[in-house]
Amino acid sequence: MRKVLSIAVLASFFCTGCATVFSDSSYPVTIVSCPPEAQYKIKNQEGDLLFSGVTPSEVTLDSEDGYFSAAKYTVELNKLGFEKTSVEIEGSLDSWYLGGVFFFPPLMLIIDPVTGAMWKLPHYKAASLQANESANTLNKQKTEEINAKHVCSL
Repeated sequence: MRKVLSIAVLASFFCTGCATVFSDSSYPVTIVSCPPEAQYKIKNQEGDLLFSGVTPSEVTLDSEDGYFSAAKYTVELNKLGFEKTSVEIEGSLDSWYLGGVFFFPPLMLIIDPVTGAMWKLPHYKAASLQANESANTLNKQKTEEINAKHVCSL
């Protein structure tokens, strides 16, 4: 019985990749912006809308986009009075994937790429939005109007 159990454990160990065992194929990513409360849209490489919301927000994204291909997402941010901006979220090689070289190299070419666990995503993505000129002009005009009303009421 011990022999069968040992063989089963050993076989299951060699039938998985390191990244598949110790890592994930989807990750929570927090989207933040400065200033906060910006509208965002997350699209995949094909341009399909996956998520939308208001910053700050957390979404769960897949780290792979096919066999041996890391996922890449575009986050478009928009807020009234600010220029639209976009940032990229891209998968990077997970260090656990490289651990497979020491255990059974042929499996690292099969298991981890198929499950997507060979890639990881960042924990958060931040973007800064720049105030647009029309908003600056409008704010300056409103400030002047308020100052003029204040002076007139004295």
